[in-house]
Amino acid sequence: MADIDAVNKLFSSFITRAKREGIVRIVPLISVDNIIATSILNKVLTENGFEVVISLKPNAVVREPTIFLDLDYCNSGQCMSIVYDRKTSGLSIKNENIILTNSSISATIAEIVEYYWVTDFTDKGLAIIGGIDRNLDLNKNGFMGLEAKLVADLDKSNKVFSEIGFRLWGWKRRKLVEILAYTLSPYLPGITGSIDKAVEFLQRLGVKDPSSMSSGDIVTDTKLLKLLAEKLITLIKSSSFRERSPIEIIGKLYFIDIFGKIIDLLDLYGMYLVLMSLGGDYLINLFYLPYDTGLIDRVYGFYERIIGDVVKEVSEHIELYRLNKKLPYINAGIIKRPEVYIRILNELGLLDEKDPVYMKNGDKYYTVLSEFKRTNKKIVFEEISDEQVIEVSEIV
Repeated sequence: MADIDAVNKLFSSFITRAKREGIVRIVPLISVDNIIATSILNKVLTENGFEVVISLKPNAVVREPTIFLDLDYCNSGQCMSIVYDRKTSGLSIKNENIILTNSSISATIAEIVEYYWVTDFTDKGLAIIGGIDRNLDLNKNGFMGLEAKLVADLDKSNKVFSEIGFRLWGWKRRKLVEILAYTLSPYLPGITGSIDKAVEFLQRLGVKDPSSMSSGDIVTDTKLLKLLAEKLITLIKSSSFRERSPIEIIGKLYFIDIFGKIIDLLDLYGMYLVLMSLGGDYLINLFYLPYDTGLIDRVYGFYERIIGDVVKEVSEHIELYRLNKKLPYINAGIIKRPEVYIRILNELGLLDEKDPVYMKNGDKYYTVLSEFKRTNKKIVFEEISDEQVIEVSEIV
């Protein structure tokens, strides 16, 4: 075990060495949490005079001071690793240079960096999303651990507020039918992906004009609110192959005054998950959001324009997966990376523990490095691409 002082001492020692060379390489395993953690590190280190290189190729030879995120690849004093481990208690140090944390990587970075410099409220707000990605907010009282500390810090400065509500994307800003149809996590079988199905679902609950109903209308109609909650909880429980909690549907929502507007962090998590799954420039832009309020507006606007098409495509493939159970791949369309599918299949209890989720584009099969890490499967590849995509010669 190690307390925060020991972890801070390790980080301080790494930074002291890195200062001599003036450069830090960051190598994350791609996930929403790790993208946010990388962006926070990149911003803070750059502001404090370091040249920062972000590398998505963990198999490349690195000679400069390097921070690995969610990759326990550090085996020398020239590097350090921060790895998420839900089984650890708080923070612990493994093999001198590897920090294990049961909080998100983002929250851990925000905590460690603040010991050495200053973590501003924008970075702290984004770090909370890392906890959403790890499902660390699915508790009766919301976040625990380092995320709870971040929320408390932001609450003192009136930058964050929370309330109990439906844990659906865009709860305060979209119409109810869009909230139901556009939420990919929690995935709502038979509703997600289709405005028409969402309308039919609400009509069966006795709603006369579903298309005009907002979340505010639901909150003021306690009878309908209770009925909607019961039906959605029943839906996810009856269509899953694992135990589901009501907190996945109704729980704490976090809203933060960030980038000059009030943003629902669960909704912002949805944007990260979707755009990461598109790959290419959409993925790369996510690493630089803390720098540029204009960029977040453009990225958020793009997300809004494509979310309808994305949920339609994803829900069609998920329903096929649910029907066939052992479908070996998902055809690549708008979605180019499997992360959004992995999230949903895990929720439904359909994620194979031994085999990665594969995608197919033409005659090529591929997956991503995180899937080989998750399943402890031997990697069969010629080279990991710049986006940690692995082309697979055959499906075993």
